[in-house]
Amino acid sequence: MKLTKKKYGILIFIAVLVITLVLVILSNRLQTNYDDLSEIDKQILTEYDTLYKSSLEKEIWKDYSLSDKTILTINQHFGNAYLINPKTPINSMLAAEIKMPKDSDIKVYRISILSPQIFKARFDLGNFNTTGVTYSAFGSDYFFTRYDEKSIDAQYSSEHFITFLSHESFHYYVQSNWFSGSRFGGDLSTEDLNLLEDEYKTLSNIQAELSKEVVSKDLLLGYSKEYLLAKEKRLKLNPEYVNQEISMETAEGTATYVGIEASELVDYDFGVMYFDNAKDVPFDDVTEKLKSGLLDKEFVANRMPYESGALLCQLLDALNVDEWQQQLNSQTMDKPVTLFSILQDNVY
Repeated sequence: MKLTKKKYGILIFIAVLVITLVLVILSNRLQTNYDDLSEIDKQILTEYDTLYKSSLEKEIWKDYSLSDKTILTINQHFGNAYLINPKTPINSMLAAEIKMPKDSDIKVYRISILSPQIFKARFDLGNFNTTGVTYSAFGSDYFFTRYDEKSIDAQYSSEHFITFLSHESFHYYVQSNWFSGSRFGGDLSTEDLNLLEDEYKTLSNIQAELSKEVVSKDLLLGYSKEYLLAKEKRLKLNPEYVNQEISMETAEGTATYVGIEASELVDYDFGVMYFDNAKDVPFDDVTEKLKSGLLDKEFVANRMPYESGALLCQLLDALNVDEWQQQLNSQTMDKPVTLFSILQDNVY
């Protein structure tokens, strides 16, 4: 049977395609030693390994740890993807086990770019799991994040690899039964801003005291009462706005706190009121910038609950409040618990 030019061209195209696919699959199975990996891939895996080891010794959050979870990390530029700590060993041409250093405690597989098992994550529009949606590959449910150079190189960043992973996975695994703490909006009057200034002054005092090597519990209790009074005045003036703020403060503040704790375990410098160009910014600097027009009022709703909530978590630790994390874990949509309510119960 004589081949036409068209059929011959199709056969050539199919042959080239098959050869290309085979080469792509085989290339994933080359250079499987840790030392063969790119610097950014090595840093990502080393940092996770450090967190894994540390989390076995120190519990960041009561009854929760990433150490028993499977993680998928995907290069932001459609590059390598690594499945860390799958539930069972993987035997597939599309997955190559990485030979980690002898002192490593994690199991790592590099997943081929052609693997349909991770297409759901690769082509997801987000940078991490959507709450309530399950992602699975090779018999393991996983949590995924993306990474690039900024995930390692940027200073004081909430998008640092382990900081971001710990924050977002906490939302996914821990907060599914928590009362919603979504973003909100609303106007702030001059009176609102004056009361907010009082609150932020008190938060600055708490922030300064917590930064000391030896903190005074008596001082912190006094500042806590001042904070509660300031918040309660704001609640009376603008209840809808402040209640939404308290809810977001709890959801995002606890996740930020977990990210800070994880960052400390891997020796990454990140904390409350850290920004790209500065760290440990006092809370009362915000109201000064609001009044001078250097910050929009939306900043109070969009960013500050992350910071104030994380600080309140640190305050509850310093005050040795019993089972404050367990109280948050046991809440439901119908019976919400907030950082504010826990502080009220333990300070007054």
